[in-house]
Amino acid sequence: MEFIGLLGLLGLIGFFFGRGLESKFDSLKKEVRRKNEDTNVETRIAENEKFISEVQREIEQINSALQNFATVNELNKTSQQIQIPLQEMERKISAAVSKVNELENKFSAQSQNFSAEDLKNIQNSLKNFQTKIEELQNANKKIDVRLKSVENLKISPPSVPNDSEKIFGQKISALETKISEQNSILSQYQNYFAQLQNNLNNLQKKIDEQQNNSKIKFDELSKITSNLEGRIKKLESDSVVTPPPPVIPPPPFIYKFQIKNLKMPLFTNNPRDAAKSISVIENLSGLTSFLENSNFDKKETFIRLIKNYQQHLKKFIDKVQRGKFDEDTFSEEVTDAFFDTLSKYFLATLPVSIYRGSKEDPKFYSEFLVQVNSYLSACHVYTELIEPKKLMKHDDVEKMGIVKKDTAIKNDDKIIDEVERLPYFLDYLTEDNESERYCYEGKMVVFKFDEGKK
Repeated sequence: MEFIGLLGLLGLIGFFFGRGLESKFDSLKKEVRRKNEDTNVETRIAENEKFISEVQREIEQINSALQNFATVNELNKTSQQIQIPLQEMERKISAAVSKVNELENKFSAQSQNFSAEDLKNIQNSLKNFQTKIEELQNANKKIDVRLKSVENLKISPPSVPNDSEKIFGQKISALETKISEQNSILSQYQNYFAQLQNNLNNLQKKIDEQQNNSKIKFDELSKITSNLEGRIKKLESDSVVTPPPPVIPPPPFIYKFQIKNLKMPLFTNNPRDAAKSISVIENLSGLTSFLENSNFDKKETFIRLIKNYQQHLKKFIDKVQRGKFDEDTFSEEVTDAFFDTLSKYFLATLPVSIYRGSKEDPKFYSEFLVQVNSYLSACHVYTELIEPKKLMKHDDVEKMGIVKKDTAIKNDDKIIDEVERLPYFLDYLTEDNESERYCYEGKMVVFKFDEGKK
């Protein structure tokens, strides 16, 4: 308020002082014109009048420039308000630190996202504050230029002719006195502005210190936020346990016994084709060669089984070669005789022995099974897959031998626990050349619910 009052007082002084100068110059002009002793005096008075007007304009410009310094109060307010967002930021950081400590104590996976929006707001406030400082500095420079322009004015008293010096000497002296007073006022303004500039420089230093302190705090806050983000990410990664990939068990060994259906009968109704089929079924070189070259300690058992099968197979071949089968139903009768021999002396023993032996030596029995399947496939024998751990179907009963296994779990009733042998099939042609098949049943263990087992 004192600053504004001073501005008003200076304005009044300029106004009344200007009015006084005008009055005296008016009197002086009238006197000069009345006496009409020297026309040059009026010219000089007009020049002095113009000079006074310029001085008055300078004072008005200075008064206008002074008004710009009203923003000093705004600077002081801004200097105080800049602490508000910084304190708010510190409060949020403190809260965030407490939250993270709580997260770590509870080992929670919850995320606390920390926004940098408050930092940006404070930086914008500092930029606005700096802009106001620059505006004050520019205003001060303009005032300083005005002061210097007024200070450099050189007031030269008018030269009055000798014959008029006595008449106008006092008038001119008074004019010089007023101009001197005007210069004195301007000098006071200059001193005052110098003091304002000094205060402004001190304020700028204070603002610079606040900016430096704010930058330091901003850097500290940035480090804290980065640390918080890292700790939160660590909590998230530690809390999320990646489950191990599911272990997919290999299919049961019984799946390896599958043999594809060639959909062709081994023996047709034409006896002349039998020779080719016989050459296939008596070719056991793959099996015998594998067993003889194997280091398996129990291979002799399988060698004896193969030789026994060969002996019975020769008897069947003799019957075929001696024409012991009816030509009208040749395919059906020959297939029946061959499949009977194959079932009793080959399928009845080898598949189950291989299935059970695979639990002790999977490598040998897997390789042996490849040779067995190869021979059976060449003989047009095929299988159908019966899957363990599945519910037994009605059709399974017709082609599978069933061994029941008691269970106290009601939901396991009629579930296939284990398949030891798949069903084997061999197609033949009827008298009407329609395809039919013989089946050698498989073997499986099926659960049966027994309430008494509870």
